[in-house]
Amino acid sequence: MKNRALLVLLCAIFLCFAACKPKTTLEHTKIEQLPKSDDGKEAVLVEAGDSARLYVYGTDCDYMGVVDNQECVVHLFSSTETEMKGVFFVVDNQNLVMQARNFEVKADGTSYQAKIQGKSVAFNMNYSANDEELKAVIELVAANSSKKHKKSKHNLIHLSFSKVFPDNVCPQSDRYKKKMFEVMVDSNVVYGHAKGAWTSLHVEPTANYAKELLPYLLKTSNQKMLDLTMDVYQPVGDSIMQRPAVVLFHGGAFFFGDKHDSEMIAWCTHLASLGYVVFSVNYRMGFELTKASIQKCGFKAVQDGHAALRFVAHNAQKYRIDHDRLYAGGSSAGSIVAMNILYMDDQNAPKATRTKHFAKVQGSLHSSGNNLTDEFKIKGLINMWGALYEISDLKKEPVSIISFHGTADKVVPYAKGYPFSQLNGKDGNGKLGGMFFDEMYGSKAIHDALRGVPVHQEFYALKDWGHAPYRNKETGEFNVNFYFIREKMSRFLSDDLVYDIAIDGVPSEAVGVYRLVNCGTAQVHWQVEGGVVLRRTAYTATIRFFDYAPKHELCASGLLENGASFYVKKNVTSY
Repeated sequence: MKNRALLVLLCAIFLCFAACKPKTTLEHTKIEQLPKSDDGKEAVLVEAGDSARLYVYGTDCDYMGVVDNQECVVHLFSSTETEMKGVFFVVDNQNLVMQARNFEVKADGTSYQAKIQGKSVAFNMNYSANDEELKAVIELVAANSSKKHKKSKHNLIHLSFSKVFPDNVCPQSDRYKKKMFEVMVDSNVVYGHAKGAWTSLHVEPTANYAKELLPYLLKTSNQKMLDLTMDVYQPVGDSIMQRPAVVLFHGGAFFFGDKHDSEMIAWCTHLASLGYVVFSVNYRMGFELTKASIQKCGFKAVQDGHAALRFVAHNAQKYRIDHDRLYAGGSSAGSIVAMNILYMDDQNAPKATRTKHFAKVQGSLHSSGNNLTDEFKIKGLINMWGALYEISDLKKEPVSIISFHGTADKVVPYAKGYPFSQLNGKDGNGKLGGMFFDEMYGSKAIHDALRGVPVHQEFYALKDWGHAPYRNKETGEFNVNFYFIREKMSRFLSDDLVYDIAIDGVPSEAVGVYRLVNCGTAQVHWQVEGGVVLRRTAYTATIRFFDYAPKHELCASGLLENGASFYVKKNVTSY
C-alpha cells in the first residue's frame, strides 16, 4: 500500500504527457506546429478525433487536478512528442505544498515509462481530452513483468486535470483618461442659506480689479440672507453607480468671481466628460478694507465649503458618488477655501473669528449654511495658486495633492509671505501687507512641508509666471498653461483613483495568500511569473512560487466599481 500510495502521487504527472502524446489506437492523430505564443514559446496542437484537442506550450506549462481525491500541481519544463520533463507537487487541505519532485516521462510504443526521484514506473492509459481538461484512467504495470496486473480497484487510478490558463491583463479602460461622455449641467442647485453680502460678482478677465473693487466696498455692510448655490456637472448616459466626485471653488480674492466664470465651466465640463461628477460652488464674498473683515470673510467662505461638502455627501446616492473618492480644489481664493476645509478648525482659525461674539453670530465652521450632519472625507486636493495660514497639520492628516503656482506670483505667495506682496515695496517684506493680511504658506512651502511624507503629490512651479497663469492678460484667452494644467490635473486624478491599491502578503514556505488592499473591484485578473495560482477569490490569490524560478512576480489587474482600471505588481524576493 505504501508503494501504491507513492505511485498514486507520481501518476499526477502522466496526464500532462498524455496531452503531448496521444495513444496510437485512436482513429485520427495529428501533430502540427502552431505560431509562437506572446512570450515566444512554441506550441504543439494535439488532436485526437474531431473533438479532442489540447494546446501544450514547450515550457512553463501548469496543470492542476485530482489523483484519487488528492490535489496535485504539475509544472512542465519542456515537452516534445516523445519526452517530457517537469516537477510536481501535492497539495494538502491547508494549501501547504510538499517539496517539489522532478520527473521525466518517455513514450515507449503504446505504453509510457516514468522516472521520478530515481524511481521508475510503467503504465498504460485511456483518456479523453479537450482544450481545457483531461480525464484518464491509468493501469499500472508491474516493474518486473511485461504483463498487466489483474484489473482491480487497486491498480486502476482515476485522474482529472485541467490546464492552468493564465489570466490575461484585464483590458484597461480609458475612463477618467480620455473624453468619453457628453455633459449635462444642473444649474443653481441650492445647498444652503446664509447671511452675507453676495455670492456672485462676475468681472471680465481683462478688467482693472482695483477700479471694480471700489464701487462695491460700501455694499459689503448690506448683509442679507442668501441662497448658496452650485452647478452639478454629470456625464450623459453613464451607468456606473459609484463615481468619483470633484468639488471646485472659483477664485477672485474673496470679492469677485462666480461658478459661471469661463475657466470654471471649462474645467468642470472637461472632468465630467471623463466620467467624474463635478460640483462648481458659489460661496459668500465681500469685505471691508480691514484685516478683521478680510479674516471673517475667508472664514465664512470656508463655512460654506463645509456646507457644500455636507450637501454632496448627503446626496451621494442621488448623484451616484463614491464616498471614498471625493476631491476638492479650486483656484486662488477657491483653493484657499478647499484646503482650509481640511486644515482649518475653530481653534486655529484667524484671530478675528475666535471672539465669542463672532462665534455666537456666525457659528462654528461646521454648523453654518444648512442643518445637514453627513460626514465626508476628502481624498485629494487640487491647489491652483492657493495658500494656507498654517501647515503644521499637513503631516498629521496628509492627503493626495497636486499644486500649480507661478514663481512670480505677487497676489498669493509662491512660498511664504503676505498676499498682494506689491503692497510691501520692492523687496516684498514691508509692513503694509501685514496691516490687511496674515502671512500665508504658498504651494512651494506646502510641498516642502510634505517632503518625505508617503503621499501622492505633484507640484508644478510655473517659472516666471504670475498669478492665475492660465490666461493671456491682454486678451483674456486661455494660454498654453491652461491646457497643461488641465492635462496634469486629469492625469493626477485618474492615477490617484488607483494610487493606494496594492498587493499585500508575505509567503510562507513558498506558499502565500496575497490580497488586494484599498480596492473594491468589479473584476480582477491575477498573473504570476515563477509560480502558479492555487486558489483565487475576488480579492485574494493563493500562490505557489517555484524556488527554481529565476523571478517571482505577482500581478493583478482589473476594474474598480467606479470604472477605473488598475495594474499593480509585487516582486517576491524571498520566502
